Amino acid sequence: MTWKPIIVSKKEKAAFVRAFSKKARFLLDEDIDPSLAPVMRDLGWNVYTAAEAGLRGHPDENVLAHAKREDRVLLTHDDGYLDDRRHPPHRNPGVIVIPQEATAAVEALSSVLPIVGHFREVFRGDKIQVDADGTIKIKSTDHTGIRKTTRYRYSRGEHALHWEEGEEQ
Repeated sequence: MTWKPIIVSKKEKAAFVRAFSKKARFLLDEDIDPSLAPVMRDLGWNVYTAAEAGLRGHPDENVLAHAKREDRVLLTHDDGYLDDRRHPPHRNPGVIVIPQEATAAVEALSSVLPIVGHFREVFRGDKIQVDADGTIKIKSTDHTGIRKTTRYRYSRGEHALHWEEGEEQ
């Protein structure tokens, strides 16, 4: 399979926005620099840290359970959250894994927050990883229960590209 452009009409985009527009709330995992929380708040996001939630030193399972109870997307550097055996999809409120290096993390957030942040319902339960090269991998479950991973790449001034990988069950 090759990278394919995503072409969406203005009418399709408007219908999508009407149907799925709901702003996400975030929980920053303990491994994310807590100074990111006030920056995100200044940008208008509802966010708090694991420490503010009283989760400092708690196992990942507890952090994810708290995020699910609070209906918050977990923002982390820990790619262990991507493991479906350890963190099954039905217990996942939505996870975004960003690179640890500061510049790559800022780039990752600037590319993923406008998408995931404004369309909470579309990404509920998805596991999203933003690589240092800007590729966004989204592992999701379709309406038939099949898990699949789709990759997206963006270039300024061009259509977004996507790549669908094999299906899982």
